[in-house]
Amino acid sequence: MNMKTTLTTLFLIVTFLGFAQSKVPCDEHFTAFEAHYSRGFNEKSILTPVGRHETLNRINSIIEKCPSYSNKIYVYGEDMLKRIIQPMNIGTEKTEWTSYLTQLYDKQSAHFPATRRENELKKVIFSYNNKAIDQDKAVQGFEVIYKTDRNIFTAEALNIYADLLIKRASVGKDSPIENVKKIDAINASIQSKINELEGEKLKIEQRQSVNRELSRKIEQDISSLKITSRNISASLKGANLDCNMWNNLYREDLNQYKTDIFWLENTLERLKTQNCSRNNEFFEKLAMHYYELKKTSKSAFYMGEIAQSKREIEKATVYFNESARLETNPTEKANLYYRTANFYKSNNKAQAKEFALKAIEHAPEMIEAYIMLSKLYAEAEAECFSNEFEKKAKYLLASQTVERIIAINPKYEKTVKKLSDSFMEKAPTKTEIKKAKMRGKTLKFGCWINQSIVVPK
Repeated sequence: MNMKTTLTTLFLIVTFLGFAQSKVPCDEHFTAFEAHYSRGFNEKSILTPVGRHETLNRINSIIEKCPSYSNKIYVYGEDMLKRIIQPMNIGTEKTEWTSYLTQLYDKQSAHFPATRRENELKKVIFSYNNKAIDQDKAVQGFEVIYKTDRNIFTAEALNIYADLLIKRASVGKDSPIENVKKIDAINASIQSKINELEGEKLKIEQRQSVNRELSRKIEQDISSLKITSRNISASLKGANLDCNMWNNLYREDLNQYKTDIFWLENTLERLKTQNCSRNNEFFEKLAMHYYELKKTSKSAFYMGEIAQSKREIEKATVYFNESARLETNPTEKANLYYRTANFYKSNNKAQAKEFALKAIEHAPEMIEAYIMLSKLYAEAEAECFSNEFEKKAKYLLASQTVERIIAINPKYEKTVKKLSDSFMEKAPTKTEIKKAKMRGKTLKFGCWINQSIVVPK
């Protein structure tokens, strides 16, 4: 072996040994750090200055020595710092410890670049929640991230950002149009996030071993997002824009978002809540485009509304049935049938009755549907009856229908009895029943009613 080969071999051995020696301490450091996180980090570590600073020193030490060893270093560090900060009162100390957490996020982003986007969002959320930044700086931080990567927004981030924008709108910090655009964009993202979370929840519930805690967390996020969406709708009612202004606002963005399902859903819902859906060519154009792009429960329902407004009853019925058929949630399906029944109750009682019964089929506890049915029977046209006794007996049917609610939910007994009594005041008296020789007999109503009752004795 010549001198050159010997030196090369020695260099490789030394390099390998050096690498092995540098690698072993990181294993040891991480094992000790993980042990502190799982066993040593306790109430004393959270509530006492000595315990808090010991934890902080451990975090800083391992990051200084082994910053790229494992992402778990930062995950554990984040959890410990959050638990330390949580019980602190708002003030200098909480602000100081919040800065330690944001510094941790920056270090994690530097050594694990894939976490950078989420960390920037976390920094804004945590800094705002702990009063380390004011509302304006929080909005600025959210806006920068939202413009470049809105898909990473969590339920918490969407809720905070929307709330801040609503507050800014209430004090007139931006122009009404600018406010509406920002808030509406957030609402579209909220609907998208709700859809995403509902999909996650369904997957969890379909597994053999269900993670109840995660399922509850997702349910809470969905609930909070729905509340925020309702708050957005309420806030925009005060925007003082007429229908032409609403149309123009959305028309400007149509080309950019014409394939964005959530933008289309949000726009149609906004025009509807602002009373700009009827006799609105732009709304009709959007609804048709949405329906052609994706046949959903919502898109079919909008088409049904448009057909109904044009008095195209058969077409409307087809769309409404399609809307309910496409809905997978039984309660929502029942709500759709009930809403459809509402459309028909004043001009087509036969259709109204059909949809009300479908609502009850999918949600037997839906008391509103029973009330609607009872009123439909009470308001039945004279031509549905062959004599005066039947005309009055329809109120017996109405009374018996509404009283079915008591068996479903006894807490409504007082309200139900009041409505039932109002029907019975118009029903045949005992004397009239006796005179008609109908005591205890079955009376079948024809026409669209198609129901039978046993006349009281």
